[in-house]
Amino acid sequence: MKSLLLCQRGWHLKGQNYFGFYRTWYHTFEGKIRKRSLHCGDFFIREPPYELKNHPHWVCFHSKGNGWYEIHFDKAPKSLEEGIRCIEVVLIEAYRITHRR
Repeated sequence: MKSLLLCQRGWHLKGQNYFGFYRTWYHTFEGKIRKRSLHCGDFFIREPPYELKNHPHWVCFHSKGNGWYEIHFDKAPKSLEEGIRCIEVVLIEAYRITHRR
């Protein structure tokens, strides 16, 4: 079953994976979600920006090779959409932290 909200945000289901983009005011970043259930998944970002290295949550991003990083949450998001929004907030915060210096 496809998530209507994910499709509205431009994410597309291929097999057990959603592919799309994390969107911020600064840039968009290629993403993937490996679906485990309707509301649960493993989140990935391709080639995260260097600005994330200045963010406290950088430790939550783990390289998986080929430019892909898996993103770990302290508390699992309640939905795939919530997970995407949380990642986008961290990306925006990372840009703000880096560029206000």
